[in-house]
Amino acid sequence: MFHSVRGVPRVKMERFAKKTNCHLKFLTLPSAPKSLSLLQNFKKTFPMNKLIVIAFLLISTLSYSQSKIDTTGSKISSADAQKVLDHHNLVRKEVGVPALTWSKELSAYAQQWADHLASTNTFSHRPNNQNGENIFMGSGSYTPMDASLSWYSEIKDYKYGKFTGSGGVGHYTQMIWKNTTQVGLGVAIASNGDIYVVANYAPAGNYIGEFPYEK
Repeated sequence: MFHSVRGVPRVKMERFAKKTNCHLKFLTLPSAPKSLSLLQNFKKTFPMNKLIVIAFLLISTLSYSQSKIDTTGSKISSADAQKVLDHHNLVRKEVGVPALTWSKELSAYAQQWADHLASTNTFSHRPNNQNGENIFMGSGSYTPMDASLSWYSEIKDYKYGKFTGSGGVGHYTQMIWKNTTQVGLGVAIASNGDIYVVANYAPAGNYIGEFPYEK
């Protein structure tokens, strides 16, 4: 039979065991002084300057995506813009490229083309556009986030290599292009209810013969 007793000196317990023919099991329980000692050792091991660096790295990770978007520069709501931006940056983080920031100027520019597509019920890229561009059209209850997910879905067909302009992966590669730093979206609804989403990127990506990102 095993007994575990707390608060009785070990020597007395051993004497008691011999008299009663019992087997003792001594448990080592954590104590507050030991915890404080560990904390003190931690402080000695990690000086304050190192703790500051660790805190900075944690904050940098948490702030990988841009802080809350108050005004978008287009008809897209702040909430939808934030979802799309966060999704883009999550996708970019997967391949190790820097996060994008939201651009009201690019959004306003994208909105012009989204309005044009919706008013003419056409679906094409803007001619002579110096920015990168992804476009989406959906019939039904689609959202800007659905557009971002649709572009990302091309990853299933993507194989790492230099961009060739073929293979149906251009929307995805623009999302992750290493030199792109900004994105903005415009959204428009056609008279028949179709939704048009236009994303503009700066600097533009998808240069033939270049890698979207470096491994």
